[in-house]
Amino acid sequence: MTSTVANLIADSLPATPAQALALATHGLVALLLIGLLVARVLLQVAGEPRTGRVVRLLDVALLPLLAGFALILYTRLQEIMPLG
Repeated sequence: MTSTVANLIADSLPATPAQALALATHGLVALLLIGLLVARVLLQVAGEPRTGRVVRLLDVALLPLLAGFALILYTRLQEIMPLG
């Protein structure tokens, strides 16, 4: 039983570091994070009186995305360069 589980885990691991970085979900999180950061900066620079509320709403959306991106980056780096 344990050899079957070990084989399944070994088969599910990416063969190369490039394959480890090629997941579409992680790319979408990164693109969404970059897009929201750009939108936040553009709204902040616009100087309109109502943009303050929108910038604060974007901050609320950006915090979990930033935490998720940091977690994705950490796990991908651990797959590529294990420390043990």
